[in-house]
Amino acid sequence: MLSAVAARKARLQAQQPPHTLLQPLSLAQSISKPPSKRKLTTEPARKKKRKANKRHVLQQSRDFEQDTFAEQADIVVVDDGSSDDDQTGCSSDGEISRDVAFAKPGWVPSTPLRYSSDSDSREEPATRKIGTTGTPTVPPQALSTWRPVANQTMFALTADDARIFKAASVASARLCLLRKGERLTLLGVYSLLVVYGSITLGGTLLSPHTGTQSVFAPWSSPLPAVECIASRESSCGIPPEIPSHLQRAFTGADAAVVIQELRTGIEGLGRVCRTFENVFSFPGGLAADDLGLNGVQYVEVETSTVCPLVVPPSWDRACKATLGENKDSSRMVCLVQGAKKTGKSSFARMLTNSLLAKYRKVAFLECDVGQSEFTPGGVVALNIIDSPVFGPPFSHPSIPYRAHYIGSTSPRDSPDLYLEAVGALIQTYNIDVQYGDIHGSHPSDTRMADSIPLVINTMGWNKGLGADLSRKIIEIVQPSNIYDVSAVSPDDEWGNFQEVGKTQVPSGHAQCRIHALKSSSPTGSSTRFTPADHRNLSLLSYFHVVFPPNLHPKDALASLYADSWDTSLPLCAQVPYEVNVKAAFDAIVLVGPGAEDVVPSELARVLNGSIVGLISQECDSSNVSSGESEGAVVGLSYAQGAPPPSPTASSCIALALLRSIQDDATDGWKFHVLTPICPVALARASPRVLLKGSMELPVWGLLDYRDHSVIGGIERQQVPYLRWGKGEGAGAERRRARRNLTRFGLY
Repeated sequence: MLSAVAARKARLQAQQPPHTLLQPLSLAQSISKPPSKRKLTTEPARKKKRKANKRHVLQQSRDFEQDTFAEQADIVVVDDGSSDDDQTGCSSDGEISRDVAFAKPGWVPSTPLRYSSDSDSREEPATRKIGTTGTPTVPPQALSTWRPVANQTMFALTADDARIFKAASVASARLCLLRKGERLTLLGVYSLLVVYGSITLGGTLLSPHTGTQSVFAPWSSPLPAVECIASRESSCGIPPEIPSHLQRAFTGADAAVVIQELRTGIEGLGRVCRTFENVFSFPGGLAADDLGLNGVQYVEVETSTVCPLVVPPSWDRACKATLGENKDSSRMVCLVQGAKKTGKSSFARMLTNSLLAKYRKVAFLECDVGQSEFTPGGVVALNIIDSPVFGPPFSHPSIPYRAHYIGSTSPRDSPDLYLEAVGALIQTYNIDVQYGDIHGSHPSDTRMADSIPLVINTMGWNKGLGADLSRKIIEIVQPSNIYDVSAVSPDDEWGNFQEVGKTQVPSGHAQCRIHALKSSSPTGSSTRFTPADHRNLSLLSYFHVVFPPNLHPKDALASLYADSWDTSLPLCAQVPYEVNVKAAFDAIVLVGPGAEDVVPSELARVLNGSIVGLISQECDSSNVSSGESEGAVVGLSYAQGAPPPSPTASSCIALALLRSIQDDATDGWKFHVLTPICPVALARASPRVLLKGSMELPVWGLLDYRDHSVIGGIERQQVPYLRWGKGEGAGAERRRARRNLTRFGLY
């Protein structure tokens, strides 16, 4: 039995004269629009104007008063708004062309209606063409235009060559010759020495006078490229110290660099934090040209995970404009601000490296406690830098010149303490650092030594309370230059941006220049790793680092930086320092939300396994209450609700991990402490206050990566406070804070 629709169509076809031959559709007929959903009228159809910049939405028909089956062509092509010349229909022999897109079926009662609001929020999938292999892909960007060719562009060094170029060994160094405009991108850990000409590395100019530079280039961050530029030295001829058997090869080169293996043990951090495993080698085992160096790989093209460090032209112009000003020793304070994920920290690092070409030392004030550059999170620090920095934050942890521990990765919980810490560090710079005496420089060093500029990296929280804190910092700092890295749409015109404009700082402050900078484009690594991942890696890198034994150099205006990492033992297997609490600490202070509710009897449970700051306080300071309050545990100097030490009279020496707490009946309470600072330096600094905030050790730091089945000799299923696998039951999932919800009608 035929359906009602089929019977009606057959009856209408019987009333029409029979067709003797099926005529093929012409090109005009094949691209004609389907009949309108409206009723037929005697008036000609009027074309409605479509609004500009609106997507074309195909309206389905609900009207069954008109029979569309009889008038519908055998082949219908949906009009996508393009011209007739771009469409193709049926061929002359009646076959369907391979470029014809099939029409979507009409509306049926089981299909929900599509409204215009739905079409605005969801994009229509692209029309698939029959027989095609897919949409054309964009060719990958070439990261290296220089090619390693043995004995032509790349040379293995002899014993005499290694001695001349100050290489550690013959097998661990290669001499690379570059022409003007050639670019070389490497992945891994290596040292770079310019022996001839000039190059730029990540936007920083390097020459033979800059010495050997350590470069850390994991694919978890954008890779810096070595690019050869023209220089006066390359036009003056080949230096006489170049060996005779290499001078002929130097004739056609504009720059020469020595790339050497750098063994620091930083690759072992991938075992500690499995999120960053094998970030110093090609992901997925991609093939790469072999340079003959362990831990250094040649990168030719960009991939989904390996991306280059792109320096916008506005960044380079701003750095050159800064170096061109301040001919004398006047005060130079550069403040970098911007939103999250705009490249603010990368530009601050580039600006610091650029200033080192003019000044012997540069001060760096880190105000971003969530993404700190030289210290773990939660620390506001003032560092003194004397050499360029090439690498992500976890590759250069340091002992700062002066620091203050906030206890959290955001100043939201303690805004007053945060501002007081920034003000204390600015006062330290103005009094001790700005015009400090610099010792130990080479006589041939012509850079300025009578003043030290300051670079300030602010946080990316620029809304609400974060905007108020940023304005307060500008009022405290009184910068001479403000660099605004803005996240704008690609349609904005940056060719005529106002590079150096007039000031818009609050009234009553000194005049400053504002540099408008374009934000850097996001890369694949920026979407793969979250800021929390980078914070965890920086904290774990800090606890596995090995600082130089000379913690007090001759030059007082200096910060110490790590030169190696020891990841042979996890934190749970390292030998800790045993500290007698009663003899070592005068006070224990808790800061952060809920800290004032911790009663003394629960203090040991709160401190066990926590991250704390070791605070050194001036002798005449009495801001912190000491002594045991009512209900306190014997041997723990804790006063409930006591305020933290004032930043103007204290400083943070180091961060420490309280791995365990032991109750000794004879000597009282003892802390088992892990810290990268040697005990001699701790005794000299004499930290007498223990400050605990809301920062906790990442889960990766609790694991024993030597054997995944046990942790510290205990089966991992039996380890307390650690659950493996997905939680079960109501409330087991991780809670997400939503601070962007507001009630309707309140604003």
